[in-house]
Amino acid sequence: MPKVQSTSAKLRQYVEEFSSTVFKTDGKTLFCNICEEAVLSNKRFQVTQHLSTAKHLSNSTRKEKMKQIFIKDSFEDQNSEFSLDLCLAFLASDILLWKLHNTTFNTFLQKYIGKHIPDESTIRKKCVSVLYNEVIDRIRKEIVFLKAPSRVLKFRELFRELPLPPQSIPTRWGTWLEATSYYYADNFNSIKSVLLSLNKNTAKSIKNAIALFENRNIQNDLAYIKSNLGFITESILKLENASLLLYDNLEIVENTKSKLGQNKGPIVEKINKKYKNVLEKNTGLKAMSTTRNILNGQNINEDFLNLTPGEVKKFRYAKITSCDVKRSVSKYKNTLRSNEDRSFLKI
Repeated sequence: MPKVQSTSAKLRQYVEEFSSTVFKTDGKTLFCNICEEAVLSNKRFQVTQHLSTAKHLSNSTRKEKMKQIFIKDSFEDQNSEFSLDLCLAFLASDILLWKLHNTTFNTFLQKYIGKHIPDESTIRKKCVSVLYNEVIDRIRKEIVFLKAPSRVLKFRELFRELPLPPQSIPTRWGTWLEATSYYYADNFNSIKSVLLSLNKNTAKSIKNAIALFENRNIQNDLAYIKSNLGFITESILKLENASLLLYDNLEIVENTKSKLGQNKGPIVEKINKKYKNVLEKNTGLKAMSTTRNILNGQNINEDFLNLTPGEVKKFRYAKITSCDVKRSVSKYKNTLRSNEDRSFLKI
C-alpha cells in the first residue's frame, strides 16, 4: 500500500518549492506572504493557479518596488557623506541641483566616480538643510560679537559708552581703513580687555582675536596705519559727495597724492608708487583735469575731445568715481543665463 504524504509535509514542500519569501505554513494552512491571505493547497495546481492570478502578480510588483526603494534608501544612508560632498560641490560651483536629472551628465558621474548618484530630490531634502546649518554654525563660531547676545552684553557691561566694533564691507576697503584708524587704534586696550574677559575655549574666533590683540606687531601696525594712511578714509568719504564741483573732486585726488608723498616707510612708498601708476595710466582722469582747467579759465591750445563750450560746461559737477555703483555679479549671472525661467525656482 503506497505511503500517504501528510498535510504538513506537503505544505512544507510547497514552501521549499516556491520560496519561503512567497509562502509560509503553520503545518495546517498555506499562507501567501505577498497577498497576505491563506491559499487553497489541496492540489498543486491550486497553488500554481494562485501564483498566476492578477491580484498576486500586482501585489508582487508592488512589493518589489517597495523593496527597491528600501534598498536605495539604505544605500543612500550608507553614502550620506558622498551625497553631502556632492551637494556642496554643486552649490559651491553654482550648478543647479536639477542638473542631476540630465541623463548624460548622470551617466558620466556614475561611470567615472563609480558611485550611485542620488536623486536630486533626495539631495535637496536631506543635504541642503544640513549644509546650511553647518555654514550658520561656522559663522556663529567665527564671528566674535556679531549676533552673539552674551558677548554683546559683556561688552556693554564693561564699556557702556563705547560702540560695538564696526562691521567692515569687503567690497569697500575704505571701511577697513576706517575701522583700523578710528576704532581699533583708539580703543585697542578696551577691546582687548573685553576679549580677555571671554572664554577663549567657547569659539575659535575668540581664541584667534585674543592672539591677535596680544601680538605686539598688530599694535605697531595700527599705529602706523593711523599715522600714515588714516587720511585716505576722509578722502574717500569726500569723493562720495555728489554735490562737489569737478574742481573739488580733482583737488581731493591731488591732495591725497601729495600727502602720500610726504609720509615715510616701505608700505607707504609701495602705496604711493601704485597710486601714481594708476593715475598716470588713467586717460579719463587726464581728460577731466583738462576740462577742469578750461572751466577755471585757462587757455588750452588743443581740440579737446571735439566738445562744444556748452558740452564742456556740463562737466562742472562731474564725478570722477564710481562709488554709487553696486555690483551683484551672481544675480546677473543667474538672470541672464538661458534657463533663467527655472533658476529662480530651483537651487
